[in-house]
Amino acid sequence: MTCESDFDCPGTQHCFLNVSWSDVGSFCECSSWYGWTGTPDCTSFGVQAKFALSVKAIEAFIGLLLIIASFLDGYYAYHMWKKDRKKYATKLSLLYSSFGVLFHLCWSLWEIAIIATPEKNALEIANDEEKYHTYIPAKRTFLVLTVIFLILSCLHVSILWLEVAYTTKHLVVGKSTKFRTYKRIVYAIEVFHAVILSIAAVLGLFYLIVLLAFPLMIGIAISYTVGYIRLNSLIQKNLDNAAVQDPSQRAHYNRLIRSVKKTTGGVVLSVYLMILSGIVYSVLVLLDWREYSEINHISTAYFVNEVFIIALLWALVTIWIFSHESFHGFKTRSLGSSQKEAAHSPDTTTLSFAPGSKDEIDSSL
Repeated sequence: MTCESDFDCPGTQHCFLNVSWSDVGSFCECSSWYGWTGTPDCTSFGVQAKFALSVKAIEAFIGLLLIIASFLDGYYAYHMWKKDRKKYATKLSLLYSSFGVLFHLCWSLWEIAIIATPEKNALEIANDEEKYHTYIPAKRTFLVLTVIFLILSCLHVSILWLEVAYTTKHLVVGKSTKFRTYKRIVYAIEVFHAVILSIAAVLGLFYLIVLLAFPLMIGIAISYTVGYIRLNSLIQKNLDNAAVQDPSQRAHYNRLIRSVKKTTGGVVLSVYLMILSGIVYSVLVLLDWREYSEINHISTAYFVNEVFIIALLWALVTIWIFSHESFHGFKTRSLGSSQKEAAHSPDTTTLSFAPGSKDEIDSSL
């Protein structure tokens, strides 16, 4: 059966036009994006469908584990916050990354539901010649929320990264006008991007979301790269500072700085991978994804898109692990130490470069 658009095809079938892997000019077939087979009903799972289900199941399992741990963190954070609101009211990094992981989990579950229900792949969207699955709008919403909270997480943690790098050179308490200005700018960007992306999602302007998110991700990659380079300098110079003589303090600084360095490296690599895969995927879609999605083969376009999704999850998990470890370390010491001991021991969420110094950087920003 010849066709010019998806809606010329019966049921849930898609229209394939002039694809290089077929000798037929135009024909109707099951969607090769999700890998359904068995025309005319398209209710069987091919190689691509099995691949997609396997990947999504792994992503969902990782997200579920982190969400369970986040609930436990939230329980402890609430009880500790009641005792010291000033100290715990600003643990936003863990909150942002936890919500990001939660929405990514929801996105993965919707994707699994889509693959499992091929009979619902007949949704018509205004001004679009392609058929969509009934669950696509809900899935897109959770993907947008995931991106929003990823950017919030990255922007918020970048305050700590850049403040550490600045302190290495100037040894200034967080009272610097430059830092106060930077923090205000970051908070303003967080609110602005969350509002704009939410409005774009409600209006269904998903291409606008991509246009807005990519410049922010590029900026995050650059700022994290600069922070990563300067943190290397921090390790080499400040740990040799004669003022830091206590072995336990030095060990504490070493652990914390290694954690910061590892987190920065993970975020930088994952963000660069997101940018690269996002560009490649956009090109494939513009050229026509069907050309790169042969029937009953793993779709190249879907694979590249999945690289973007996995990189997004990688960035979220990296920030979540850092925030979780920082919080858990302080919680353990708070529960196991007396108030007097806690007053004299360094906080795992704080960097200081001289014993008893006020030159501290609190990651609870």
